[in-house]
Amino acid sequence: MLTAACSNPNAAGPFNSPGGKIYLSQCAGCHGAQAQGGVGPPFDAAGHAHHHSDAELAQTTTEGIARPGQPATMPAWRDRLTPQQLSQVIEFMKLLWTPEQRAQQQALNPQ
Repeated sequence: MLTAACSNPNAAGPFNSPGGKIYLSQCAGCHGAQAQGGVGPPFDAAGHAHHHSDAELAQTTTEGIARPGQPATMPAWRDRLTPQQLSQVIEFMKLLWTPEQRAQQQALNPQ
């Protein structure tokens, strides 16, 4: 029994994946402990992240979101997450989407 859980990092759910652990420590404060949203939008199936390519998700995360003359609505994470960690978080988010949402988002990524 334990062998299957140890060989599959997602056996205990998406939040146990490498990206899920990073999400919980770095992102959940704004986006919710279950990715349900909070100060920031949800990343689960109820959200809109699946409407953006991997490159767009990475750019938003690394550069943040700022509106002219206003404080940043999302801080830039370029100095806080390595490229590998960022990829792991994006892959974690995909685990929260429906198969249809994953297919829709995959179509946005160049082959």
